[in-house]
Amino acid sequence: MSRSIPKLTLSEKINKAHAFYTGHGPGCPPVTNRKQKQDLTEKHMELRWNTIRKYLKIKEGLHEDLLPYLDKKGKDKLSQGLALKLIGLVWNPEYQLEIFPVINSMKNKVAIESVLDNTEC
Repeated sequence: MSRSIPKLTLSEKINKAHAFYTGHGPGCPPVTNRKQKQDLTEKHMELRWNTIRKYLKIKEGLHEDLLPYLDKKGKDKLSQGLALKLIGLVWNPEYQLEIFPVINSMKNKVAIESVLDNTEC
């Protein structure tokens, strides 16, 4: 009887990549050189650096309470694209959390336009 290893959710992948890159994950070698960190993280995660870089940006910029929404299905799901746009447009994670219930029910394009309208001075 073979056991299959359960796939990681997107939020678990993001947390794992961040932990490994920052040196806080299990089996992380003590490396300070950025290129070595990139190479080791790519090898450990079996992902390309561009994907890992997006994961790191999401982990560092998105409110932690919004991470589980990346794993949801259907209308409750927060897409990576919208998460990255939200980070770029709304730097304050507390405000991200405040406006998320409003934009969550919208399609991505409409949600981005709504965020733009509500964040302009």
